[in-house]
Amino acid sequence: MTTQSVQQVLNELKNKKENMILTSSAFGVAEAYLYAYKKQCNLDHKIVTITEIYEVNTQKKGLDELDLSFYIESSLALNLSEQLLKRNLKDETLRIIRTKMQRNCERFQVGMERDYKTKYQQGMYLNPILDYIKSNFEWEWLIANFDRPIVEASKIQSCIHQYVNGLRGPSRMIVSAYDPKVIGEESYGSFQIMNLSSQKEYQQLLQEAMLMLYHLYPILWRHHQMIYRVLNHPIFQQSYINGEYTYDNFMRGLRKFYDAHHCIDASGCFISDEEYLCIIQDYIKNSISENIEEQKKKSKLYI
Repeated sequence: MTTQSVQQVLNELKNKKENMILTSSAFGVAEAYLYAYKKQCNLDHKIVTITEIYEVNTQKKGLDELDLSFYIESSLALNLSEQLLKRNLKDETLRIIRTKMQRNCERFQVGMERDYKTKYQQGMYLNPILDYIKSNFEWEWLIANFDRPIVEASKIQSCIHQYVNGLRGPSRMIVSAYDPKVIGEESYGSFQIMNLSSQKEYQQLLQEAMLMLYHLYPILWRHHQMIYRVLNHPIFQQSYINGEYTYDNFMRGLRKFYDAHHCIDASGCFISDEEYLCIIQDYIKNSISENIEEQKKKSKLYI
């Protein structure tokens, strides 16, 4: 994959029909590709939706399978109903479902009381939508498994399975995963594995760096021209060519830089290119020594 550009990778994803696991040695890259793929698949008769797995665990601890099933179904039904409504479908039922699912997700995330357990039955929100989609659209489900440890991974998988098989399931799934077991493999169960190689020319690395900025750090995108100029500086290119840091070191340090500055984007207005360059260099240098600890945190979620 050393000669593939970002667009070539996306084209390969589009042309494949099998279920896919997208994996990389650098956190965030696979998810950036998932969002880019979704953006390019906005076709009239193809619905592509992303479920962010870590989002399920953000506010809650000790979730049981019913909790997870409720949230995954609510967030998926919300996403699907929104996409159907964007296609100018004049359906009052869809509008009601969207409003209810949005309320469900918001209440769940802020710690709602679990009074839904006496009323909720698996499929009650989602099945009517999936029945409609099955008759009118092709549906692909993307699972973004971000790089945080997931305690209830097996429970989440079980809940996802409920919507994968059978007549209402998606026509295809693409899952991002970072478990070392998939690196170098060609398949995992019914999933084909696409391994995003770390052996890249610098310009390919730069493309992926900007892809992550656009899709995972939208607040920082207002400074993308400055960030691109800094990352395109000869000092970064030459250091990479000389082997002073690896693709993984660069991406790990850059993600930490993005994370640190995403919440204080206004400060970018007062930082020069030279200051940005020094800051990013420091993050990359620090990432080299943190490599071992980062490897221990890789997610282990499969379908």
